[in-house]
Amino acid sequence: MGSTPAIPDTAGNAPARVSAVRNVDLARILELNVPVSAILAERSLTVETILQIRPGTILEFDVPFGSDLSLVVGNRILGHGQAVKIGEHFGVRITEIDTVRHRIEALGQS
Repeated sequence: MGSTPAIPDTAGNAPARVSAVRNVDLARILELNVPVSAILAERSLTVETILQIRPGTILEFDVPFGSDLSLVVGNRILGHGQAVKIGEHFGVRITEIDTVRHRIEALGQS
């Protein structure tokens, strides 16, 4: 069996093992914050209609009341869930989630 190739660290000091660097890179990636959105529904409107929106305006969507929300990361739907109230805050109880592979792939898209 071959040994893990050595690579210099970022300061040019003593070589480090590739696996150690990969673990450090993975740890950094896992600590990143990414935006996660819960979307009830989407609808296209004309610019004229958007300019007429005022406080009190009601926009109707073709989604039945109580439908699942879409959980979105990187402009990709990764799952679905139901709206829940947590104290005075809004939350989503996940009812369906994509595979880990698809979730990782979505992080690379924007």
